[in-house]
Amino acid sequence: MPGVSGRKALVAIANLGLGALLGLVILKITAVYFGPEDLGDVEFATSILGMLYLLTDLNMSDAHVKRVSQGEHEGDCFATFAAFKIVSTALFVLLSAGILWLYVGVLGKPLVSTSLDVMVVTIVYYVARSVCIVPQSTFEAKQQIAKTQAGSLVETFVRFLLTALFALVLAALASHAGPLVGRVSPDNALWRWVAAHPSGALALTFTLSAVANAVVSLWLLRRALEKGRFRWDLLQSYFRFAIPLFSVAAFSIVSVNIDRIALGFFGSNVDTADFGALRRVVMVIDGIGAAVGLLLLPRLSSLTAEQAHGEAHQTMDRSLRYLSMLIVPMTAFLAVFPVPIITLVLANAWTDSAYVLSVLAFWVLVTTLARPYIYFVMGADRPGAVARIGIVTSLLNIALILVLVPTDVKSLGIRLFGLRAMGAAIGTLISGVVYLVMIQRETRQALGYHPPAHTWWHLAAAAVMSGALLALDAFTPLHLARWWSFPLYAVLGAAVYFAALFAMREFTADDYRWIRDAVHPGEMLRYLRAELRDEE
Repeated sequence: MPGVSGRKALVAIANLGLGALLGLVILKITAVYFGPEDLGDVEFATSILGMLYLLTDLNMSDAHVKRVSQGEHEGDCFATFAAFKIVSTALFVLLSAGILWLYVGVLGKPLVSTSLDVMVVTIVYYVARSVCIVPQSTFEAKQQIAKTQAGSLVETFVRFLLTALFALVLAALASHAGPLVGRVSPDNALWRWVAAHPSGALALTFTLSAVANAVVSLWLLRRALEKGRFRWDLLQSYFRFAIPLFSVAAFSIVSVNIDRIALGFFGSNVDTADFGALRRVVMVIDGIGAAVGLLLLPRLSSLTAEQAHGEAHQTMDRSLRYLSMLIVPMTAFLAVFPVPIITLVLANAWTDSAYVLSVLAFWVLVTTLARPYIYFVMGADRPGAVARIGIVTSLLNIALILVLVPTDVKSLGIRLFGLRAMGAAIGTLISGVVYLVMIQRETRQALGYHPPAHTWWHLAAAAVMSGALLALDAFTPLHLARWWSFPLYAVLGAAVYFAALFAMREFTADDYRWIRDAVHPGEMLRYLRAELRDEE
């Protein structure tokens, strides 16, 4: 039923769009009211603790999706997975607290590029994230996209409200400006803490919003969940699928966080904020790939289990084509206009790192396009191949970051490149390209899948779009530097892009009918009502 699958994908992408819009507003508030130092403190803490966070999952969430989508008893799967999460999350908390106590309390060492209150609040944040994974993985396995996205949307909305509130409190108490001047009592313990610990308050917005996500997700799960029991044999089957992926999870988490850790260790929290904030901007595009993956992994898993290889290949073709069609123009827009985008989304303090955004835009393009291949290989029950590729590219990324970011290694007298945020972006891009090439090669050799050439047509259309928008910016009064011109550029850019695709016969009447069926408002409302009321 292409209409149902289209509506499911549209729900995920629409939620992503709204969440991305709120996320960019949150980023703007953070840049203006908190600044690079406070954002850098939070980015560094989440990176450090993110290394230990892998203990709470060990890729068991992927195994949960795999087993439920294959037809294992849902209640038994939930009970088994939940038991594992309780034990692993408790281990994470004990280990994190123990390391902090040893480092700060026993050794008396100062924290670098962060603070103790930020670290403590971030530990609670990761606990809430761990809880969220249990119901969300269950929804993902059953392809209940509306339920999966509901918790994420609540999380983003709560974080938006809290960030705005704390920002206004900071403005009122520290700067004596804003609508809350005279309305916020400095005698209130919470407001005093916010004013004295702005980075801790910023971390608290992440934590409380993650708690809200966990509450909503568990509430949505409670009615439809089958009763079940913990099963040791089922846990063993989870481990058999997950353990080959654990090595890649460990290396990938180190790889994902090493850039901000290196920037904070060899530079400062401002360097961490420069890179972290720009990566949050481009991660809006990566979220589209994640949204598609909510449908793709369980779908490909069930098709390969049924030996329906032809249909699996068709599903991959359609997913790659529409994913590429959507993200390529967004990537081009970010890469071509980094300065006005930074000015609008962040603040002028980040404009010196404008070309970092351009490099990260190409990185997020290749990593997003790699996602469907990862889901295909995992759906075919070949986690070892994903692990092998992930380890190689993670090690490459770590090596590149450690060479390109620092200025030197004083203890060894070695001079390095010292590119800071740009070095982190270049290393990340190179490793991303290598990953895409390797995972494409794996699907071609092991699964006999040859990817279509649609992306090249999309890149050509994006080049036409970029040229038209650059000419508009250069030769007309409608400069992109003005905030109100962004919607106009977006509409005109989309029109030129799809016109170019139509001229290349890459966008057809069948595509139009598929999209029209997916966005039909009546059918969309019926789908949402049926899923949220457990009527499916």
